[in-house]
Amino acid sequence: MIMHRCLHKCLHKYLCAFVFLACSLLLGSAPAHRTLTRILSRGEIVFSEYTMYAEGKAQAKVDGPLQAVRIRTQRTAEETAAANLLASASGIIVSADTTVGDLAASSEVNRRILRSLSRYSLVSVNFLTNEAVSVRLSVPLLGADNLIAITRESTLNDALARTGTVTPKTYQEAGTNFTSLIIDAHDVNAECALLPAIYDTAGTLIYGIAYADGASVSRHGLVSYLSSSGIDNDYISDMEKLRELHALARALKPILLERDLRKKERALEVFDASAEKTRWAKSVAESIDRTMHMRTSVNNKATTIDEAIRRATKDIEKRLKGTRFGYAPFFVTAWRVRGAKKCDLVIAPDDGRIVLGNRTLLAAMKECRVAIIVE
Repeated sequence: MIMHRCLHKCLHKYLCAFVFLACSLLLGSAPAHRTLTRILSRGEIVFSEYTMYAEGKAQAKVDGPLQAVRIRTQRTAEETAAANLLASASGIIVSADTTVGDLAASSEVNRRILRSLSRYSLVSVNFLTNEAVSVRLSVPLLGADNLIAITRESTLNDALARTGTVTPKTYQEAGTNFTSLIIDAHDVNAECALLPAIYDTAGTLIYGIAYADGASVSRHGLVSYLSSSGIDNDYISDMEKLRELHALARALKPILLERDLRKKERALEVFDASAEKTRWAKSVAESIDRTMHMRTSVNNKATTIDEAIRRATKDIEKRLKGTRFGYAPFFVTAWRVRGAKKCDLVIAPDDGRIVLGNRTLLAAMKECRVAIIVE
């Protein structure tokens, strides 16, 4: 009985150690933040947050009180930065063949764009000398009557005319209840745009502004752009680890069901060897000590690993449920880009049929739960 209690305590100790190390890997593995920045003519746009930035500089002679001169110089620099915002906005890609400058040819649209860009914020002020100052302004592209909402309303009628319906034609129900759509496009050199579209190789529209809720587009953007090497790696890395945990669980399942202890022990050795090829190997090896393997039964070894995998999986799923894309996204790979601006994506026809055959996924896409990995 005493030996049994000691064994139980050891198992619990190493199981807790595994979960702790696994969680430590999860929380500590993301690299430094790097935003998805695209340079414009006189500014830049950060697509990871849908915000445009521009700088302005000014210089004046000190011909009066220093504070008054600084205020006057800063005001001039802000006017320059605001002009740079306006000049930069015209080059932003809206869709496959349209820029903001193209839409601004309409006087009404141009007035709305000017109003939206006038709602800028002062990000920083840097007095280089008593006579020179540099300022940085930002303007959000999301929100009611901001640039994304304006461009959507300006192009929606044309999009509806091309698609003929606001509901995608669905095929036979397929796949599982996915929580979002994530497209890996970092190998096809896709450009970031405000309103990109997704097609299959046959030209069938899989996703576009005609299929998305207008309020969701204004609030979140039609798509979210992610970078596997930036802060978004928190989410992407979690998804990769979750898939690895699922793979380990599937590999362990037949071992748990095996009744022949010798076969079970040999299978467990093979499992340990295969697990070493994943990022979880180190935590498995350190948490379940080799001497522990020698002192406990084969059944306890397998059960200990299974429980640790289950707990780590539950922790990740709980965290992912709180994200915009959930813990069960449908991952697809873009085959190529489409259109003059190279912002529309083309995916495989089989992937397109799965998307259009999954009502839960279509509902998530209507809420703009769509992401594109471009770096």
